Amino acid sequence: MVAADHEHTSQIIANDAKTPGQTATLIANEGANMALSYGTALPGSSMEHTGTQVRIAASGRRRRTSSG
Repeated sequence: MVAADHEHTSQIIANDAKTPGQTATLIANEGANMALSYGTALPGSSMEHTGTQVRIAASGRRRRTSSG
C-alpha cells in the first residue's frame, strides 16, 4: 500500500485575481509581489489545515480490502 504524505490546495495566482477562497500576498525573493489562493479556506478563516483528500493505492492479493 502506498499513501501520499500531503496534498496542496494553494495556487500562485495573478496579483489582481478574484478568487472564492482566502488569498495572501507574499514578497518573492526578487522583490515582486506573489499572490496565493487557498481554495479550501474562506476569506477571514484559518489557513492552518486545508482539509484536502490524500489518495492511497494498493496492489496484490488483498488490494480490494483497501479503500481511499
